Amino acid sequence: MIEYEAVRVEEDKTYIVSNGFRFALSEPEEPTEEQLNYITEILDEITGAIKTKDINEYGKYIDLESFAKYYMLNEFYKTVDFSNSSVYYYYKDGKLYAGPAWDYDLSSGNAYADYSAGYNQLSQSSAINANKQFYEDLYKSQDFLKIVWDYYVEYHDYIKQIYIPGGLIDTLVKDNAEVIKRNFTDAGWDVSYKYNICMRNPDATYEENLDFYKNWLFERDKWLLKFWRIQRNVDCYYNSEHVCEYCGANHQHTFGSWEITKEPTCTTEGIKTRNCTSCLEVETQTIPKKEHNFIATIVKPTYEVQGYTLHKCSVCGEEYKDNNTAKLVVPTVTGLKVAATSAQAVKLTCNKVAGATGYVFYRASAGKWVRVGVSKTNSFYEGKLKSGTSYRYAVKAYKTVNGNNYYSSSYPTLWTSTNPAKVNLIVTSGSNMATLKWGKTTSATGYIAYMKTSANGKWTRIATTKKLSYTKKG
Repeated sequence: MIEYEAVRVEEDKTYIVSNGFRFALSEPEEPTEEQLNYITEILDEITGAIKTKDINEYGKYIDLESFAKYYMLNEFYKTVDFSNSSVYYYYKDGKLYAGPAWDYDLSSGNAYADYSAGYNQLSQSSAINANKQFYEDLYKSQDFLKIVWDYYVEYHDYIKQIYIPGGLIDTLVKDNAEVIKRNFTDAGWDVSYKYNICMRNPDATYEENLDFYKNWLFERDKWLLKFWRIQRNVDCYYNSEHVCEYCGANHQHTFGSWEITKEPTCTTEGIKTRNCTSCLEVETQTIPKKEHNFIATIVKPTYEVQGYTLHKCSVCGEEYKDNNTAKLVVPTVTGLKVAATSAQAVKLTCNKVAGATGYVFYRASAGKWVRVGVSKTNSFYEGKLKSGTSYRYAVKAYKTVNGNNYYSSSYPTLWTSTNPAKVNLIVTSGSNMATLKWGKTTSATGYIAYMKTSANGKWTRIATTKKLSYTKKG
């Protein structure tokens, strides 16, 4: 159990301040540190929700029925202490309940003007209640007020029975006449004495004070009915069209200042309201959404994803992308050519690709490309080939980034052949003639015979033949 305590300090009390509200802890009286932390955490959730003035929020944490009835009771009696002290709440089953009611000596008009300016004013309007108690925030929630008004209508017949002639007060006075008489005779209480400096100046007789009390409750009830625009038998009641149903007078609203009840964000509209000071008509307007605070970040393309400009709101996180740029690619190799061939080897070269890490060379085999070598330079040598055989080659450039290799998507190709194998020649000389014989060379189309007449002479073609021999005469 906690007690709302705005300013008073007692040595044996533990106090908690939560979102501007100050409470004295009534039970447990001497909390452990763990209990105190737990209670503070719960109160922070409750007071924070009430501060939103949104019934969908504070309705999760407080018992709406007890809070509405507690407020209705204290508003009807216009309890002075309701604003700053002796206001109790208890926590049960995950919600905060209002009550029990306590300390009503300064109520029902029994307070001088600085504390209570008469029946025709809300307790929340008086200076002593400014910026104090839960109800300053709850009173600005139309949903909460509707609950209060509904209960006031529901219980009004009982409320009226309190002060009407022959009602509850008159019945209590009649039933306790002897006790009341002894109170002011035998006990010596002076009915005209001001026992508290905050009290109003009492009337001279008991009967006069009693009449003041009943009349104050009657006027208070009548004023609340009119002020809260509850249709009852009052002097003047304004309907929804703002025309008095009794006197026909037009009611001109006098609105106070706008108050933001819901701050706008860049995703939701805000809400602001203002109240008519005489009839509690509430005017509501929406506040446009705020502009997004987009921060632009340029994301560079990689070999795996496109680049783009990311625009992200620093407040709500909403984002969008534009200015897309293509993924990085490794350019296609150009200038692939044969640098040299031999009977069992081929050397290839190509143009350098800017930024390339290296080059991968492929050779066609059985209808598929087979990787035959990787070179850091733009040349490649492959040996141990078959002589006089045609081969098809291709090449791709690659780039290594963070341990991953990325390759050019297309590639040039070329055909080349190894040279035929060396001929095993046998020369037989005779009179004015020489016979040349050789073995068959695989894949050879034909053979060309050359001759020179001295060690330092030039080779001269003497024959082209598909045979495996040739005789040179003369």
